[in-house]
Amino acid sequence: LPARNAANALWAYGALRHCPEAELWEALCGALARDIDRANAQHLSNSLWAAATLDAGLSEEHLAAICRRALAIAREFNPQNVSNTLWAFARLRQRGAPLPEPLLEALQAQAEAEMGDFIAQNVSNTVWSLACLGCGIAPPLAEAVQGRLAEEGFVLGSFRPQNVSNTLWGLAKLGVGVREDALAACEAHLALHVQEMNVQNCSDVLYALGVLGRRGEVAERTFQHYLAQAAARRPSLGGAFVADGLEGIALLGLRVPEERIEDLAHVLCSPGVREQLRGRGVDVEHLVASPAKLLQLELRS
Repeated sequence: LPARNAANALWAYGALRHCPEAELWEALCGALARDIDRANAQHLSNSLWAAATLDAGLSEEHLAAICRRALAIAREFNPQNVSNTLWAFARLRQRGAPLPEPLLEALQAQAEAEMGDFIAQNVSNTVWSLACLGCGIAPPLAEAVQGRLAEEGFVLGSFRPQNVSNTLWGLAKLGVGVREDALAACEAHLALHVQEMNVQNCSDVLYALGVLGRRGEVAERTFQHYLAQAAARRPSLGGAFVADGLEGIALLGLRVPEERIEDLAHVLCSPGVREQLRGRGVDVEHLVASPAKLLQLELRS
């Protein structure tokens, strides 16, 4: 089976969100690896995307073959190939699939070179993935990303709320001191679309604005919408993914009003969340307008 056909089959299973039996999956990956020198950038990125989408493993041998070929033809990767590959490795890291340093450097260099053609999803996936990988971002790429964000009408005309929240969260996690023009473009989008954000988007934006020291009208409105979303999702609101948002609230100097404390009580009183926040130097009692009410709710639970 040629690499092209194997890659197309893997992609199709990913698109269908259906993982085949292990024997067939291994056979397809094996066929791709045996003919890897005829695989192009699309074949490689699609195969990695499928593995990550289906949470399916890649053997060390198959992954090594894909990485070797990707490094050899990295300059042929288009924006979607680059962002999908980085996204896939960000997802596959939980399965112990490392992104080799030479390939990481090559993909970042290619992302910088192609940044002018990156669409919203490419930008947000690339930044989010690098942040999740914890590998840092090359300064030239960080500058290219900010330049793209600052282009007139790019963010406002093509980004969805999740694109903005993922991008800002990723830049904050990567320690990038975001340029004023790029940040202003993102805030202009948020000002128009804050009501469309879900609680995860709000959490990510609050974290980013907190890290960037950006307290203003957008932060205040995001905070109010965050509280409303938290109330609507109670008690299904998970503690793990709101820790960033709570840290952002602390960094922004905001406080959960007394009438909203109960909506977040199961999160604020969670030992796991408290432990995460303590590790970040955040005291839960400083997040609320009435520590006494929080204590009362904690004792009741």
